[in-house]
Amino acid sequence: MAIRRITVDEFLLLAKENPVLDVRSPAEFKHAHIPGAYSLPLFSDEERKIVGTAYKQESQQKAIKFGLDFFGVKMVKMVEEVETLIEVRSKKYEVRTEENFVPRTSYIILVHCWRGGMRSAGVAWLLDLYGFSVYTLVGGYKAYRNWAIKQFEKEYPIKILGGYTGSGKNRSAACTCERKRICDRSRKISEP
Repeated sequence: MAIRRITVDEFLLLAKENPVLDVRSPAEFKHAHIPGAYSLPLFSDEERKIVGTAYKQESQQKAIKFGLDFFGVKMVKMVEEVETLIEVRSKKYEVRTEENFVPRTSYIILVHCWRGGMRSAGVAWLLDLYGFSVYTLVGGYKAYRNWAIKQFEKEYPIKILGGYTGSGKNRSAACTCERKRICDRSRKISEP
């Protein structure tokens, strides 16, 4: 199965029902992460520093070799951690029977790193090779962060109901909600 690269909007839509794996270092994850994401660091903070320094001071190829040294010994553990995550999520959200049993590897896994580069590509490759259906976030966490900031620039229809204690704010809000529900229902009935 091919790894699919998807936009932030597509990623967040799939994230409602599928696990999100953040493969950045523990410090990056601790600093900020997509809500609900699971930390599955490809490198420790120290390993990330070594790879990054090699990339900047030596070459991309040298950094990749260091990264492969760190990644290679973690592969089996990472796959098993993802299997455990899926098993826990399945028990939490579904009742499993023989009739609706789905093999673990047919599950969708969402993966991202900082910019949607080599770290997420490496882990996505591993999980895809194992048989999971893998999606990566184009632009990584950085794209998500930019998307989140843009959400504050949008205008939202907000109504503020104010008044003194005992002035009937709750009754007024309840009536408004009930009227909206009745209007929505009558609109659906009158539509062809």
